[in-house]
Amino acid sequence: MSTSYALVLPLPKNIQYHVTTLCYGLSQTQWLEAFDMHVTLAVLAEAPSDVVTEFVDELEDVICEAVEIALDRVDCRINRRGQGRIWVCVKENSGLQGLIKNLKSLIRELSWPAKVTWEPPHVLLAHVNGCADHQLAGFMAGVTGFTQPPFETSTLKLMEIHSDRHAVHYREYAEFNLTQTSKKKDEWDPRPPWRR
Repeated sequence: MSTSYALVLPLPKNIQYHVTTLCYGLSQTQWLEAFDMHVTLAVLAEAPSDVVTEFVDELEDVICEAVEIALDRVDCRINRRGQGRIWVCVKENSGLQGLIKNLKSLIRELSWPAKVTWEPPHVLLAHVNGCADHQLAGFMAGVTGFTQPPFETSTLKLMEIHSDRHAVHYREYAEFNLTQTSKKKDEWDPRPPWRR
């Protein structure tokens, strides 16, 4: 079993369960459970425990405004063998882009020793392993126009990902409040803006 990490924004429970209404109609497909659904920002390959601990400590200092999340549409990437992923796209906005920029700067500064994969923010729905073309076409036609009203979140999570041939499991490693700071507005801070 391999281990990696993901930087995610949590979804409210009502939206998690609404998104699961999309999860049907395809064979050879591993759908995620509602409690495993979140907005993925980045996936970090496994690193030594001391690096992860330092990363968690530094994430405590990442401060930004609450981020607006708007789920937009369903998309997929499936290869010729019918293998790939299905996800819900998230609309880009300045708050989300600013948070991602801050996180990229932090990871560069720490020199994360393994691969870091940045993808457009999305909510993963399923891993597909051998789905027929006509099934996939029917599924995508049935979810056309999926949207959700936007919501705000001020929570960032670092999730531990354990995966094997049969399943992917997520476990919360750490949680951060992006808007929590005790610094006075007129207090000078020598750190870069993205670390304040």
